[in-house]
Amino acid sequence: MILRKIAFGFAFAFLFTDSTRSQNVKFSDTSNRMALVSPSGKFTGFEFTEISSFSEGKCFINKGELYAFADSGLTLLTEYVYAIVSGYKNGFAIVSRDSVHYGFIDSAGSEICELKYEAVKSFKRGFAPVSIQNKWGLINDSGKLVYGCELDYPPNILNNGLILIIRNSKWAVLNNDLSFFREFQYDFILPSGEAWLGREKQILWNK
Repeated sequence: MILRKIAFGFAFAFLFTDSTRSQNVKFSDTSNRMALVSPSGKFTGFEFTEISSFSEGKCFINKGELYAFADSGLTLLTEYVYAIVSGYKNGFAIVSRDSVHYGFIDSAGSEICELKYEAVKSFKRGFAPVSIQNKWGLINDSGKLVYGCELDYPPNILNNGLILIIRNSKWAVLNNDLSFFREFQYDFILPSGEAWLGREKQILWNK
């Protein structure tokens, strides 16, 4: 990260650039307001109270109490309607309008599902864990609930495509198509594939 000081008339601004990214830079002036500047030099003016780092070519911005999203071309992707937001990860950002119920927006800024979940986790391999009444399930990248909220904890989506789930304190494993790789019977399963059925240790898959 490179920090440079640039003069605008009698005011000074600090320009932050990241040599590893060709996305927007951001400024902060003496009034503690910030502005976005595009790579082509387009300048928004000092109007923001908060600007996030860019993630997947997008950032969230704030002028007061609510957040919106913008892209690297300074195009506003959403209105200023969100009370809680996250940066983009794997094509989606977490949003909430009331600080209580959560959902997701896609790369175009469109809500892919009703903002009704009490808790959510980021998308991975096409799925995101979501919770209603302290029980967890999965939605797909279209926003459809594809595994009902009946699990004890957030599903653990592994890099090998398998998904670890727990219901009534018993562990199971789903394939990426949500069919069962192993049914609910195990007392504990590690992401490495080691599993315990009582005192019996099994190897369900290789690392």
